[in-house]
Amino acid sequence: GVQTCALPISVWLLFLSDENTGKTGWGEVAPLPGLSVESESQVVVELEQLQVAVNQCKVLMEGPVSWMASLSDHPWCSSVRAGIEMAVHDFFHGGIRKIFPSSFFEGKPIPINGLIWMGEQEWMWQQVQEKMEAGFKCLKLKVGSLAFDAELELLQAIRNHAKGKELTLRVDANGAFSPEEVMMRLESLARFEIHSIEQPIRAGQPQLLRKVCEASPVPVALD
Repeated sequence: GVQTCALPISVWLLFLSDENTGKTGWGEVAPLPGLSVESESQVVVELEQLQVAVNQCKVLMEGPVSWMASLSDHPWCSSVRAGIEMAVHDFFHGGIRKIFPSSFFEGKPIPINGLIWMGEQEWMWQQVQEKMEAGFKCLKLKVGSLAFDAELELLQAIRNHAKGKELTLRVDANGAFSPEEVMMRLESLARFEIHSIEQPIRAGQPQLLRKVCEASPVPVALD
């Protein structure tokens, strides 16, 4: 059987259980208001349908693939399907919140970039220093909020720092560069050996983005 529990931030928890074996599994349904296609009311309806479908399911639960196949006839919205898959995988891994076997689940760290949030130049530099002291080898800076010259000064300060010379630097413009200035700004960024830039121009300009990707001296990471 499956039970649902709604949290005040529009997140539903699925609890999958088998009365015969005592096995359990948890899943999370978390649509993002304004971003997800499905509405909260649609999620509620589908969760009610899911409870009926699971309680009527007569398929022998041999594994996640066969079990998911028994529910595939219904076009579940993405957040509900994600919750189902999480609950099913957790169920078959012993109900210990283990979705997939991985070294991360075992407590071993994975390499990530240190994110530098947009703000005043001094505060961003403080973040950079904290990340370098913490041992990060890759930093990702949000750009586009300060004057461009100030952001270039910050990148130069990083490269001038003893620990900053070997850092991998990524930047994310969040669509801040206009069509007229984007190539000039990319040329300016290239001298700092930028690993990649995410979303240099605003969304909805596929032809321009294609040209930017072809000509940019900095690899473009598509958002």
